[in-house]
Amino acid sequence: MVRRSCQLQRAGISTASAELLLVRMLAKIEDLCAERDRLNKPYGVG
Repeated sequence: MVRRSCQLQRAGISTASAELLLVRMLAKIEDLCAERDRLNKPYGVG
């Protein structure tokens, strides 16, 4: 993690901003997976 923090800082990205972006991206992925699962559910189930 330290190495990545250094890479982010060299790129001009604050660690806090990068972590916030990562959290938002992971939440979006979870939402998309849930939607995929809902759409793939057979009709008449649930």
